[in-house]
Amino acid sequence: MELKNVDLNLLVAFDALLSERNVTRAAERLTLTQPAVSAALARLRVLFEDPLLVRQGRHLVATPVAERLVEPVREALLLVQSTLSMYRKFDPKVDRRTFSIIASDYVTLLFLQPLLSLLAEEAPNVQFRIRPASDVRDNNHAEQVRTSGTDILIIPREIFPLRMEYPFEPLFTERYVCVCDADHPEVSTSITLEQFSRLPYLATSIGSMSSLADAQLDKLGIPRNTEVTAAGFTFAYFMLPGTRLISLSHEKFGLKMAKKLNLRLLEPPMPLAPFTECMVWLPQNANDAGHRWLRERIKLHASSFFSDALSNETEGAVGLSDGGRAV
Repeated sequence: MELKNVDLNLLVAFDALLSERNVTRAAERLTLTQPAVSAALARLRVLFEDPLLVRQGRHLVATPVAERLVEPVREALLLVQSTLSMYRKFDPKVDRRTFSIIASDYVTLLFLQPLLSLLAEEAPNVQFRIRPASDVRDNNHAEQVRTSGTDILIIPREIFPLRMEYPFEPLFTERYVCVCDADHPEVSTSITLEQFSRLPYLATSIGSMSSLADAQLDKLGIPRNTEVTAAGFTFAYFMLPGTRLISLSHEKFGLKMAKKLNLRLLEPPMPLAPFTECMVWLPQNANDAGHRWLRERIKLHASSFFSDALSNETEGAVGLSDGGRAV
């Protein structure tokens, strides 16, 4: 086939369809109607002389031809996007653009929400598509950025290899504290290792993977009386009030939730390493003016927000206690 006879917009539709494996979600991603995307899929099937996506039960499954096309089509689109954006200026006050970000619920609520509130005034025509983080171990983080059209992935540095080929920028460092109901009948201003191992424990997970905190506890060989496992960090906080459950929390978000939910934060009775959240992006986006603007705003927000947030939330919080001393 000759390039002049091909509608290159079909490749954009192909990329969305193969990323989402769902016509409705692909239509939302492309801001098109579902019939328009269905029509694009029909044209793609004619173009490549292959069904590309076939239905198996309630799901669409890619054919071998489609799987072989995913990588070259995506690389071609990224190259075109990078070329078009290289010399284009970006004015956040007037330009229209949609950025896609993958982040955990913790990062979204504590860090991104106030940032997006600020950017709503600075960039009134810029939209953001926030997607939840899923399993990101075993190099899945690279696949997420590369295959999902994601502009920024915010993820702990500890769960991706430093040798990764994508550029990244450290944003902030966070540590773990213990958390329980402020009126817990067996925990006052401190918690012992024996109590931590004996009391009913609330574990957290990211998709099917254990949290970094629980991975550290496993490595230290610390037993837990795991009674509940919650998917996501923020959901876990709402399960603690009025129970005997204990858990591990991110300090900064824990301080925010402690006042709202009557929770007590305590120094953990074991040594736990902190973690560092980083933003990761594709090399092709390095010189994109709009992408560079977003990265700079995220970095600036990180440099000021967390020091202010920690001091503001600590005042009047229901403990972060160490032998009765607020820290």
